[in-house]
Amino acid sequence: MSETYFVTGGAGFVGANFVRYLLKNTAAKVVVVDKLVRSGSWENLAACESDSRFSFFEVDTADGRGLRAILRTAKPTKVVHLAGETSVDRSIDEARIFMKTNVGGAFEVAQQCRQILAGYDDDRLSRFSLVHVSSLRAAGPVGENGEPLGPTSPAAASALAAESIVLSYHRTYGLPYLVVRASNLMGPWQFPEKLLPLVVARALQGASIPLYGDGTPRRDWMAVDDFCSGLLAASKRGRYGAVYEMGRGETTTNHELVARILAALEVERPAAKNPAMQSAGYSEYAQLVTPVDDRPAHDRAYRPVSPAARDDLGWRPQKSLEDSIAKTVRWVLQNEAWATEIVERAGWQGERLGLGLAPMDSEKRVAAGSPASNRPLIP
Repeated sequence: MSETYFVTGGAGFVGANFVRYLLKNTAAKVVVVDKLVRSGSWENLAACESDSRFSFFEVDTADGRGLRAILRTAKPTKVVHLAGETSVDRSIDEARIFMKTNVGGAFEVAQQCRQILAGYDDDRLSRFSLVHVSSLRAAGPVGENGEPLGPTSPAAASALAAESIVLSYHRTYGLPYLVVRASNLMGPWQFPEKLLPLVVARALQGASIPLYGDGTPRRDWMAVDDFCSGLLAASKRGRYGAVYEMGRGETTTNHELVARILAALEVERPAAKNPAMQSAGYSEYAQLVTPVDDRPAHDRAYRPVSPAARDDLGWRPQKSLEDSIAKTVRWVLQNEAWATEIVERAGWQGERLGLGLAPMDSEKRVAAGSPASNRPLIP
């Protein structure tokens, strides 16, 4: 019997890449739900529409009734829960949305999966699993002596709370689940407020590139395609109740990563041939890097990723950091129109987030839309 994957948040950055990965590398049917706000965009999935195995529903995962109706019809063997808010900076300004989306969404997905499983036959039930996608930040950073500090931002706290919900459903109701925690990712269709596309956009315009604090926080960066291959492996071979951490196993400081991004941009679009750089009086992209006040409770470093994904799943990331950066920079340059459109639809005007200022209701802002203008992507 063929597999049916039910993917929440499938029109977002990771979701769109995972849906495309499934259609390319498996024979499975893929049912996608997404509420299409901010980073979730139909354009990210438009190329999948011609595949008869693909279907899409515009549904909020916090809508239990809508979710249940689709699950009962689709009868998936795998549920991959990717829907959620991920930006730490935005969570500092808009914590309520993170709690509502991440915690409420995890509850509804677990609850509705539990209910549909009551109608499964033994064969389908034996092949079912809920893969809950989380982040390394859920466990929080480590202190100077390596001691765990726990979540330090609303984004991290909501991610850990969501993990706890699905764990409780496993222990109380026997829901077959596993958690996959992602490292920092890069690749196509990433919302332009994220680090790599933001650095490229500002460099192209000869605008200052903000570097938080001293630039020394370290992160494990990985290509989104490598993460997608890990998700697929987890859905097929993962142990129920396990927590798999996926990263390259190497960390890079923010300062070093920005330098590598700019070096890759120099190859594709040399600063000397960039009119915006000439107008601003700069000859090298590195001159644009500008230290700014750090965000509150900025995590310095996380503990090394667990080897469980490599040992249990036989999974290994395949792409080097240099190759991942180069390919992502090239994609960003080739898709500037996509970035401009999705930013305008979201109503984000390039303002810095994560300073703990007055809250902004982004959902209302998206619903209202933003007037068309000739403003640059990042003013």
